[in-house]
Amino acid sequence: MNLTELLLSSCLLTVSIPSTEPVNSTSFTVLDLSSNPLNSELPDWLVNVSTLVHVDLSYFNLYGRIPLGFSELPNLQYFNLAGNNNLSNGFSEEIPPNLSDLSSLQVLDLAENNLTGRIPGSLGDLQAMAQEQIVIQYLLYYEENLMITAKRQLQLFTKALSLVTSLDLSGSNLSGDFPEELTKLSGLVVLNLSRNHISGKIPENISSLHQLSSLDLSSNNLLGSIPPTLSSLSFIGYLNLSNDDFSGTIPYAEHLTTYNASSFFGNPALCGPPLNVKCQDEDSDSQMEEEVSIKITIMEMNKK
Repeated sequence: MNLTELLLSSCLLTVSIPSTEPVNSTSFTVLDLSSNPLNSELPDWLVNVSTLVHVDLSYFNLYGRIPLGFSELPNLQYFNLAGNNNLSNGFSEEIPPNLSDLSSLQVLDLAENNLTGRIPGSLGDLQAMAQEQIVIQYLLYYEENLMITAKRQLQLFTKALSLVTSLDLSGSNLSGDFPEELTKLSGLVVLNLSRNHISGKIPENISSLHQLSSLDLSSNNLLGSIPPTLSSLSFIGYLNLSNDDFSGTIPYAEHLTTYNASSFFGNPALCGPPLNVKCQDEDSDSQMEEEVSIKITIMEMNKK
């Protein structure tokens, strides 16, 4: 009898992942050992299981490195290593750029891992995330329930993996500019880069991410103006640009008018609605209007 699924999430396991490959693992598709307080390394044998589709080892106290062969798993669609703080050394202080070779990957969650370095631009080559989906109220195609962090809380996607694409690199120590290459992922539904040290500007072509439902770039060092093209992303239900270094007038038009001030708090140089901070241009216009009004009043008085 071949092993196809191993689902032992939150079971208070007391044994580590076996260091040797179990017998009859040629049909192994799902491995979920998440939320177990173990200290374990990722075993090298996992990279030999080419049938793997779903790997969830989040909050598992993993340490060490990710075996290089993980990038060669042709069927891997869901890869979650969130909440494993001791993985940073194994990553050689950076996210492995060869993860972009995972051509079927739709969900990548490396949040809360104390990772450092830049976000590799090669992640923009994740093929399955670049494919736009026909969205019809999340049609049900997949047999698993997925917990994905979106809108600052865990979201349950039931049987919907074929329509969910998510990239979560939040809560680490990542730095460098926002990689413009990520805007090639036009099928992305959830993008969370919050609580890092990412700098630079939001790329103007952020509007290429047509299917974004949740965008969280909060608590970084992003600067410059918020690109007006962001207002054209009509699918976004959650937007958080708070606690950065954005400046200038908020392009409060089209879909951006659906967000309140909390989406923009903590950017001292931002102004305009929905914030209660007037822009200098507005003050100048108001002053000019007032001066013109006074002049007209004086002229009318002189006529009398």
